[in-house]
Amino acid sequence: MADPVKVSLLKAITAALEGVSGVGSVRRSKSTPPDRETDKFPAVYVYDLEESIRKRNQVERVIMPLTVVVWVEEEKEDAADIVDMLAAEIYKAMLTDSGIRSWCLDIKPDPEVSAAKFSANDNIGGITLNYIVEYAYVWGDPYDPGRP
Repeated sequence: MADPVKVSLLKAITAALEGVSGVGSVRRSKSTPPDRETDKFPAVYVYDLEESIRKRNQVERVIMPLTVVVWVEEEKEDAADIVDMLAAEIYKAMLTDSGIRSWCLDIKPDPEVSAAKFSANDNIGGITLNYIVEYAYVWGDPYDPGRP
């Protein structure tokens, strides 16, 4: 059975981020401090928490805020540079990857808060990147993107 459009889009995003040079691991789940024994650093978490759907003609247009959290080990001397370089590479992948673009109508940094750096316990920290993703499917059929 095929995946719904949303799942296909999230799989494409995950695949694109796995291809970013320097990324150790990518998970599609809400970010919590990563486990140093199981996660490869830098660790990337991708998740959505809500969406809004509007019917337009025979198409359901979905607007979904998407969060990408990058965790790095802060004890590394160049941790700040690593965070900034990964943020730039993720930005580039999110906006230009053909796999992602084939599933979404639009993707852009969230104009309210597009990025915020953070520091946590255990000498790990990173950056949270927020995007607004828009995709569509045929009204009543979340499996059909409505295009060839």
